[in-house]
Amino acid sequence: MDDDEHVVPESKEPSPIERALIAIALGATGLFCLAVGFHWVSAQPSPGVPRGIVALVGVVLTLGCVVVLLPRNSQASAVLAALMISCFAAVGGWIALGPGERTFGMSWSFGLFGSAGDASEWIGRMAFGFGALMCAAFAFLMWRRALRPPPPAEDTEPR
Repeated sequence: MDDDEHVVPESKEPSPIERALIAIALGATGLFCLAVGFHWVSAQPSPGVPRGIVALVGVVLTLGCVVVLLPRNSQASAVLAALMISCFAAVGGWIALGPGERTFGMSWSFGLFGSAGDASEWIGRMAFGFGALMCAAFAFLMWRRALRPPPPAEDTEPR
């Protein structure tokens, strides 16, 4: 076998236009959720969903918009991304642990075979609780990295 067959392609960074389009989509959706959450528009959230949760989803999406536009390895990008994932964990935590009845759907497919139906409230809450815990753990690691002091500058003077 030739070594060229096992070369892993490099990941492609999005172009500035692609980043702008992603930011526009995230920003518009986030601002709409914020508008619903803060009663700036007359749209109603789904029954049983507090406007504060809708606003928090808006914060997640709007932060995503800003993170996409910032330089990838900047301190501001790291802090805002950690905040975004922390808010995302809070939304999943509310779905898992918040008061009120929840309804969940479940589906699977494998080739031509598949099925869909209702899932029990317990299974749905467990799934979102697990997701919230995973997001919280990831957010913790992101906060540790974002708030770590920068490495000391190397001394470039000859000794």
